[in-house]
Amino acid sequence: MTLIHNLIYNLINPGGGEKPERSENGRPLEPDTGNAGVGKGYCQPYSSGIRFFCFMRLIINGIEHNSVKANTVSELLKELGIKAQGIAVEINRQIVKKTSYSEYPLKDGDTIEIINFVGGG
Repeated sequence: MTLIHNLIYNLINPGGGEKPERSENGRPLEPDTGNAGVGKGYCQPYSSGIRFFCFMRLIINGIEHNSVKANTVSELLKELGIKAQGIAVEINRQIVKKTSYSEYPLKDGDTIEIINFVGGG
């Protein structure tokens, strides 16, 4: 690991502990492939309310995004500059209802399709 990775790891895990193994691209290896993607996938703020390095990896319309800060569909649309009118959102092959955009949690590794409706004839 680089010096910066060590500093970040030590800030996040002040008690130390075993550092995760890393793949060729530098990402931690998943310890149990049957457990991949389980959990909230977003960072909980510390007691001070500060979030620290809370980026997710999402695949949006086939393109990988590694620095997404949004925790919900609404926040993602705002971050991408997309208005909620005239679109549909599918996450991991499940359509998300518009009424659920503000509550629907995003998880690291989600595959998201945002479809824009176009009128014509």
